[in-house]
Amino acid sequence: MPTRRTTIDEWAAAVIAADEARPPSIFRAPASEEEIEALEERLRTRLPPSYRAFLAHTNGADAFPGWGIVRWGGSTEASIGLHPTTSVGWLRDVDRGLAGWLDETVPEDDADAWSHPNFDARGAERDYLGPDGTNDPGDAKGGHLRYALAISVNADGYLTLLDPLVVDADGEWEAWDYGTKLPGAQRHRSFAALLEADTRRWRDQLVADTARREAVGESIAIAGDPDRPVAERITSAWSAFSAGARAELVPGLAAIARDRGIETGQRQTALQLLGYVRTPDAIAVLVDVVRDHEPRIRASAIPALAVSDDPTAREAAIEILADASTPSFVVHSTYRPAGPVVWEAYKRSGNTALLPWLAYLGEERAVDDVVAALRDLHLEPESQVPWDPLADRTDRDLLVYASYLRDARVAAALVEVADRHPTWRANIASNLVSMGAAEQAGPLLREALQAGDPASIAATTLASMDDSAAGTILIEALRASPTAALIAALAWHPSPEAADAIGALLDETSLHFVGIDALEIMANPAAADLLADRAQGGDALAVRALGRRRDDRSRDHLLAWLADPSARVAYYGADGLRNLRDPTTSDALLRASGADDPEVAVTATHALISMASPEVPAALAALQRHADERAQALAASWIAAWSVREDQAG
Repeated sequence: MPTRRTTIDEWAAAVIAADEARPPSIFRAPASEEEIEALEERLRTRLPPSYRAFLAHTNGADAFPGWGIVRWGGSTEASIGLHPTTSVGWLRDVDRGLAGWLDETVPEDDADAWSHPNFDARGAERDYLGPDGTNDPGDAKGGHLRYALAISVNADGYLTLLDPLVVDADGEWEAWDYGTKLPGAQRHRSFAALLEADTRRWRDQLVADTARREAVGESIAIAGDPDRPVAERITSAWSAFSAGARAELVPGLAAIARDRGIETGQRQTALQLLGYVRTPDAIAVLVDVVRDHEPRIRASAIPALAVSDDPTAREAAIEILADASTPSFVVHSTYRPAGPVVWEAYKRSGNTALLPWLAYLGEERAVDDVVAALRDLHLEPESQVPWDPLADRTDRDLLVYASYLRDARVAAALVEVADRHPTWRANIASNLVSMGAAEQAGPLLREALQAGDPASIAATTLASMDDSAAGTILIEALRASPTAALIAALAWHPSPEAADAIGALLDETSLHFVGIDALEIMANPAAADLLADRAQGGDALAVRALGRRRDDRSRDHLLAWLADPSARVAYYGADGLRNLRDPTTSDALLRASGADDPEVAVTATHALISMASPEVPAALAALQRHADERAQALAASWIAAWSVREDQAG
């Protein structure tokens, strides 16, 4: 078995080898023991061994698993990836919206009183914990995001997380390669295992890239062969491009891009690739084709032209953008470095349809004109605006993108729009918050809630805010007209008053589930006391929430469940004790590790592993004798890991 240092070094080498720029290192100076201990004190937990060893080797890295080296857009600035100790934090503190992103499922109507779909495995727990897991991204327990540790930057919705609710026999936390576009997570038994898997992935990609380079001549020939099917030519062109070919691809791609008899989507793909090639000949093709009558072709040609240094290319882009008949989706195909070109098109034409996109591109020269347009804006009530992707959305786009300018004059103009068009105030307030104008947003959000805000935009926006005024607004609204959205938002504004406001609604069947969830998230004693009171009254979800909070007032309830003759109830008891991690429950868990029901036996054994109990060897021996083959296999994997742990401890 490779050492942890070897695992880390091999991962870095694989990431660098697969990167076109091939930097000399992605490592930083090692974190000192004092820095690691300061992080553990801040988090109030001991870090898992392989991640701790990683920090001692390098205090973060300029890459992270599943992504590689992070570079924003075309920037050549220093890369970022795995966090240094000063930036590591609980996901709920770093990004509360993401912490609840997979946490919106409620129990089925016929579910038992203990069920919590965000914390219960979709299938068998022994499969979820297996050496290879179920590892369908959608199977990851969404509720665990509330407790996850964020150890990397969030790059386009992807990041690396460590899950302290799933601990292996060697003390390792489960590591998640998490993405909002999966959606869910690829789960690995440890941070070291995640690095090993990522190393294999990069090595496999390097082998594939090498094969492409060796076959690049053939790929170029196929890409330029008019007798081949177009799809095959495009696939070969991509392969050759990945292998480093550039100018050689232009003739074949140009023939596809210019041929109006070829399907539009295929022509667009050829244009996209020409935009990446960006040689003078490639730019010349884009200049020629950007005037095509088909807007989708223009949308594929214009992005590279609008950021080119070639005067002819920029002039062609300006011509298209200045044309009032150009659809907005063509304008929106440009990206941030194109601001000066879009601005020049606006100056020449006065085409106000360009203003929203100038704001999106951060073109500060457009502020005065954006403000003037906002003050002249007239909108239909939001509820009367049907969704039509082909309709002119200039006015609505202006509302959204104006906030990208982050200018006080824009904020004031947005408030004026909200006063004139009250049905839009929740949307406008959300945009104000995103541009840092929370003070102006507060009154609008209060008014939106008083008016009903059927889309719950106001509640979601208030949940994202940090100031105490947001909590006050939510409490007022909840007392006036309680909804699940308001309760969920108030969870992020912990105070005794907020806890009491939620507690008063827990007997409402439709609000009970979200109310218990909110109290679980709240980091204050008042919320914990309310959960304990509910637990004493027999509220099963409150007992489970207390267990996850590691509140010992859940212990007796969970022990009683563990002893219940119903295997289902006993499983919930074992699961709750696994979260509680109270050493005084070891004897009961050891007895349960020999239960006939494999789910109870596996979960009880895992509970002992999670607390590193001295009873683990006896529990593993009992589990290995279980009649269920999957339980036996799980026991074998844990025994191997536990042996390594004991050897290292010795």
